[in-house]
Amino acid sequence: MITYTWSILQLDCAPSENGLTNVVKVIHWSLTGQDENGTSASIKNAYPLPEPNPEQFTDYSSLTEETVIGWLESNLDVGFLQTSLANEIISKYNPPITPLPLPWIPIAEPETPVDTTE
Repeated sequence: MITYTWSILQLDCAPSENGLTNVVKVIHWSLTGQDENGTSASIKNAYPLPEPNPEQFTDYSSLTEETVIGWLESNLDVGFLQTSLANEIISKYNPPITPLPLPWIPIAEPETPVDTTE
C-alpha cells in the first residue's frame, strides 16, 4: 500500500488585484508516495490559479494548508499523479529494461596519459 502526502512549498502572490490583497497566483507543491517498505517517489510542480472570485475569496492570513491542498485536488488529475508515483516506486523494485553494451565488442580502456616532463 502506498501513502500519498502533499506538501505546499511556496505561494506566489500578487500584492493587489481587483481590490483584493495578497492574491495567491501560483502554488508550488510536491506530492510524495511512500510504500510500506519506505521506498518513495515525489513529483514537484507549480499550479497557476485562475482569477479569484471576489465572492469566494479567502484572505491570505486565513489560508490553511488543507484549503490550498483542496484547491490542488479539485484542479489536478490526482489519480494520474498517484499512478505515476506508484509506477516509479514499482520501477525501483523492478528496474525498467535498459540497454547493455554488446558482450562481443570489447570496451575500450581509457588511455593513460604519458608523463613527458621527465
